[in-house]
Amino acid sequence: MIGNAVKLWERGSLFLWALAIALISVGVLSLSLGLYLPDFHPGAWPVWVLALGLGCLILALFKTYQERTIKTLVFFPNIQQSFWHHAPQTDGRKLTQIALRGRMTNVSNQPIYPSEVKLVRPRSRVEHKILMTQEQGGPTYSSNFAVPPGDRGQFSAHFFVDGFVGAPPKPYTVVISVCDQLGHWHRVRFVNLRDPGSRGTK
Repeated sequence: MIGNAVKLWERGSLFLWALAIALISVGVLSLSLGLYLPDFHPGAWPVWVLALGLGCLILALFKTYQERTIKTLVFFPNIQQSFWHHAPQTDGRKLTQIALRGRMTNVSNQPIYPSEVKLVRPRSRVEHKILMTQEQGGPTYSSNFAVPPGDRGQFSAHFFVDGFVGAPPKPYTVVISVCDQLGHWHRVRFVNLRDPGSRGTK
């Protein structure tokens, strides 16, 4: 049972929430049918399903708390090297390119690498995304490089989103959420980013 609980924990909070809701729903539905249908005798299994669902619910609550509060990386956005701009395609599609760069410090006692990135703002459909970190002591960027304990590293995130967001030359604020390999999420704000063609324009 402990091994199964560990595997569920590693799947992340969304999977735990979905599993808990499904189990509790099945348990409640079965008990309700047993009350209103005289010929339906489910036995004791709905109670066990409910108990398992409540267990998954507790795990989901703790996992969500862990993902939102425990920080392994501290991020420092580089506004000067980050930008966004409208990128119309030859096939008629209207896309917006967002390029973000910055530094991060590993405040944990083990190697940490960013494994996933989400675009929080703008809330647009993402056509393409990539998150990379710089090799320690080298110029190469990759999605597989870790930041050693107590050390710093460079990161780069790129997005292409559907539609034109923002209104050049007005600056725009971009927010991303970065997840490490342990499942901890870190929100990073890039404030007042400008279109490269609008730099110096008020």
